[in-house]
Amino acid sequence: MESFCTTMLEAYLTGLDLCGPPWNDMITDREAAKVAASCQRGLVAAVHAGVMRYDARRMATCLRGISTQCALDAPFDACDEALHGTLDEGEPCYDTGECDEGACERSEQCPGRCLGYAPSGDQCGFGGGERDCKPPQFCDRDSRCSAPGPEGTRCESDRTCESPLICDYDHDFGEPVDKGRCVPRAAAGEPCYHDDECKRGLVCEHSADSGRSQCQDAPPRGLPGDLCDGDARCKRGLFCLTADPGGPCIAAWIPVRDDAEEPQWEEIELCGIDGWCQDGRCVADDPRSEDECIRPR
Repeated sequence: MESFCTTMLEAYLTGLDLCGPPWNDMITDREAAKVAASCQRGLVAAVHAGVMRYDARRMATCLRGISTQCALDAPFDACDEALHGTLDEGEPCYDTGECDEGACERSEQCPGRCLGYAPSGDQCGFGGGERDCKPPQFCDRDSRCSAPGPEGTRCESDRTCESPLICDYDHDFGEPVDKGRCVPRAAAGEPCYHDDECKRGLVCEHSADSGRSQCQDAPPRGLPGDLCDGDARCKRGLFCLTADPGGPCIAAWIPVRDDAEEPQWEEIELCGIDGWCQDGRCVADDPRSEDECIRPR
């Protein structure tokens, strides 16, 4: 159980690699380490405290499922069965995973209280003591639990469509302006506005031949110094210096002279919002912040 967090994260990252760009680079090494540390503090501590049940056999099934296909489309039922909360509604909790059903409501107290799901068609909300909907149902604009729609259904966002369908809007200059319809992701050669509209492994690129954007095989992600037209065109952990074609991909950047006719830039190491630079290296904050509600060891 002690190695569970690392093993689970490795399986998920393997599954992300199978999704193709840009999803296979969506988690940086620093973020991955942070997720593993958070898992160790939360889930593993909950198992040791007896408020979560761990089934090694079912976990093996879970890991095979998310590491042998695109992790974003993998069913997580086996994972839920492998690591499941034991607390009933109303019992004190520190994390949603500790509850048998629903969520851990911590908006006004720590520890919080387990709050069950709202039934289909009932009132729902997020936080403040309101009940959330049981997936795959969602809380609609009338604050009622509704089921996602099949292909062809009118929709407002991807979550209002059955997985793996997406909500295809009527577009005006690339921005959604009205309700769309639930449709499959676009195949290679089909029109698009954003990468998310294309099938896994494809990206939305402008075609000089057709004069419009269409789904195409993703080009290789850029290394430091390679030309780019956005962060999504650089390898994980790198950033594009400018959104205009011409890049390059760099580790990170800050302006060093704002008054110059031509902006001048200096490459730096990116420490993120949870750290700072000290003697040329990144120093992270204590992950156990004072205001974080976590289970005591």
